[in-house]
Amino acid sequence: MNRRGVTISLALLAVCAAVMTGVWAADKPKTGAAPDAAAFEGQALWIRTKMQPSGQADIFLEHSQVKRLGNRWFVVGKGIGNAASAASWWPVEDIASIEEFTNREEMGKFVKLPPAPVK
Repeated sequence: MNRRGVTISLALLAVCAAVMTGVWAADKPKTGAAPDAAAFEGQALWIRTKMQPSGQADIFLEHSQVKRLGNRWFVVGKGIGNAASAASWWPVEDIASIEEFTNREEMGKFVKLPPAPVK
């Protein structure tokens, strides 16, 4: 192989290595900047999820907080309505919007909340 062929081969090899490095880096979980863990501390939240094949969900939480589990961040709170006694975890990357209220009573002035479960 002549000198020009070797130069072209090395250049192509370098380009392929750079492209593959970028592809592998894109597959790694993105840690990014951590959300402000105190952002929603104790608040009542109306969360709208991103559009899914099953539709967009409205989630109502109270006593909310932001928690990390592994490399992922979640908004966590006590569900209002059918799952009122359960802690509910929603991945931050699946959330389209959040409306924040001081408490459940304030939220109820603006949003028709699901009924509390029958005990």
